[in-house]
Amino acid sequence: MCMLMIASVVPAVGTMNIENNHENMKCSSTSTIAWSEDFDSYEAGSLLHGQGGWEAWDLTTELSPYVSDIQCFSSPNSVELTWHEGMYWSDVIRMFYGVNSGQWTITAWWFLPDTFNGVSNFVLHNKYEHGIHEFLQDTSVVIEADDFFGTIQDRGSGGTLPMIKNKWIELRFDIDFDSDVYTAYYNGTLLGTAAWTSTGGKKNLGCIDLCDDGEVSNATYFDDLTLEGDVSEDSDLYCEGDITINKVEPGSTVSDTFIIENMGAEGTLLDWEIESYPDDWGQWSFEPNGGTDLESFSPVAVNVEIVAPDEKNQEFNGEIKIVNSEDSSDYEIISVSLTTPKNKPFNYNQNLLNWLFDRFPNAFPILRYLLG
Repeated sequence: MCMLMIASVVPAVGTMNIENNHENMKCSSTSTIAWSEDFDSYEAGSLLHGQGGWEAWDLTTELSPYVSDIQCFSSPNSVELTWHEGMYWSDVIRMFYGVNSGQWTITAWWFLPDTFNGVSNFVLHNKYEHGIHEFLQDTSVVIEADDFFGTIQDRGSGGTLPMIKNKWIELRFDIDFDSDVYTAYYNGTLLGTAAWTSTGGKKNLGCIDLCDDGEVSNATYFDDLTLEGDVSEDSDLYCEGDITINKVEPGSTVSDTFIIENMGAEGTLLDWEIESYPDDWGQWSFEPNGGTDLESFSPVAVNVEIVAPDEKNQEFNGEIKIVNSEDSSDYEIISVSLTTPKNKPFNYNQNLLNWLFDRFPNAFPILRYLLG
């Protein structure tokens, strides 16, 4: 099962400390659709990976489901999860940033055909990064359809309901991060309620994960997903990720990333630019260094390259300021820290060297010079 995969963690020199610098929220409206997905703008038969922010689990494209017009809740398309020969599951994720406080509602429509045989899941992770997983801690909600038992189960609360086949059924999740609780509904009926952080994870929505486990003998379908919450009626700049890079060789080039997102309501568009960055140390480049018409909850990764200063044993600090091009009061700050390594001290045996210099007074002129 996808929830039981084992992944190795590869340490990196550069680290990203996730902090929320979002201090300039505009007046907002309660219970506004922030993001939705109906799959109708994609071509039927196309791979979902790489479209609309959807990515295959760990960027393994063989796991990606396809857009389908065989079934749909809203015409013409849905996403079809099915078993691929040589792979044991179908798995696709959609990441989010900044959804970590207040009240939110997630809905999705689910279709299990009469011939469904296997396990299908709707999963909400509180943290997700390709290739780096702590499944128990990073997973907050797992809704599992198990044909063997004929049930829909909320793994967090243990609640179960009879499975309904051959009909589009609504899943709904009311999430209160402030109270650390979620409530799940299946076909309008309470399925279960539990603490969002019951597994030890964060108060944060990392991604939506659609997953079929094992050799599912027939496709399952999802359609018309929405994320609803207390968001701005205008475009609203949000950034995530402070850059901390240690033990950088002087003069070398290093890189890291941070996230740009429009946290406004669905339909808003954001123009953004990098207004300033440390200009008293290093050489800087950004890709991209600005953007226009960024749709709501469609994150963009900004790659930062820095040529480190030549000085050793130094710590350099600063800030990157990103602004909403149409509203200078809407800005975010990314903190930056970079350190260069110390010169390693040369340890030597003084008595031995004194003996060598006395025994061979005309030898080792370079060593004598270096040691003074």
